[in-house]
Amino acid sequence: MKKIKIPTDKEKFYRQVLSLLGSMAPVKHLRPKELEVLSMIMYYNNEYRHLDEDARMVLIFSTQMRKAIREELNQSEDSFNNNVSRLRKLGILSSDSKLHPFFSSILFSRDYEITFKLVSNG
Repeated sequence: MKKIKIPTDKEKFYRQVLSLLGSMAPVKHLRPKELEVLSMIMYYNNEYRHLDEDARMVLIFSTQMRKAIREELNQSEDSFNNNVSRLRKLGILSSDSKLHPFFSSILFSRDYEITFKLVSNG
């Protein structure tokens, strides 16, 4: 087994995880701006993990938080809304703005590990 340590911090973590998952669906279908939006949603999902899922998603998708995320990512309102819509189309966000369990389960920690198992198909 080969282990590769990747230095990170709380702000870069989610974008780095998505980059590592970039060759797998549905992440491989995301454009750069959509990846940015998803990484911020995941970041805030972690920041507010002490709230139950419904309250967390209401907070993350509130008008104030959406505006803060847009400003942080330097995206227009239309662009941001299109990116969120695309995340819904791909099943990463549900119609009621809940993060898919796979993505909501990725929470920052100092020793987070991702394991890949490559299996021959022949």
